[in-house]
This record gives sequence, C-alpha cells and structure tokens, in this order.
Amino acid sequence: MFDASPYLTEIEEISNSDLTAGEKIIQLNRLLDRLSKSIVRDETLQFANQFSRLVFIAQKYNLSKQHEWQLQHFRVKAREIRRNKGKKTPAAEYRRMERAILDLCHIVGGQPVTQTEPIREEIAKTPAAETMRVQITSIDREKKNCIASANMPR
Repeated sequence: MFDASPYLTEIEEISNSDLTAGEKIIQLNRLLDRLSKSIVRDETLQFANQFSRLVFIAQKYNLSKQHEWQLQHFRVKAREIRRNKGKKTPAAEYRRMERAILDLCHIVGGQPVTQTEPIREEIAKTPAAETMRVQITSIDREKKNCIASANMPR
C-alpha cells in the first residue's frame, strides 16, 4: 500500500500558507508531479511526462473519468497560471484542485474518499477556457487533415 501521508501533510502546509491561490496551485502541481512519480516508481513501464503518469494511475486505481479529468485539467491549468503570472486565480479554483489531489492521495493510500464535488458545477463556474483539449482520432497525411473530438467529462 502506498504511503501518501507525507503528501497529505504537504498539502495542508500549502493550504495554510500565505501564498496567493495561483502560487498555491503551482506548488500543488509540483507536489502532484512528485506524487505521480512516486506512485509509478516501481512500475516496469517508463513514463515520458505527467500526462502519461496520470493516465496510468487513473487506470491502475480505477479513478472515475471525472477525477482523471480533474487531475488533467489541473495539470493544464497550472501551466497556464505559470505562463500568466499577473492574472488573478480564484481561490475556489485552488480548492477544487486541492480536493482532487487529496482524493487521489486517499485512493492510492487505500482510504475511502470522503467528499467529491460535482464536475458539472465546476465547469459552469469556470470562466471560458482559452484553450480546448481534443483527442485526435484519425490523420490523413495525404490530404493533410486530422479528425479530432472534444470530450467533456460526464
């Protein structure tokens, strides 16, 4: 069983710090990166990036599609915040991200998840994104076309 207690302690320290919500999100993303590396450390597979580690963890621990989406959204959002440091980040955004990582820590540690937030409400409250995430379903190299689909969590 994975010991997530050091990560839970660090999340609490970040939460109680005087950092802005944006700075806290950046700190949480660094923690998520270390956490995901620790979780997959003993796997025979190698992972090129945080995205692939999170996909593997979601499958290994049977995370819901909503939870996997939250973690991937968080990863992308943290990158956007790093790029746009002057832009204010709502505290609610930090709390949602914190909750997703706390839930992950509990799941990989074999503990029950105590709270889940409806993802649809999160989407409704989130300002329109500047980017859209899509999955490429086919590529026609001759015509120089690609077909993609946008998936929203259910």
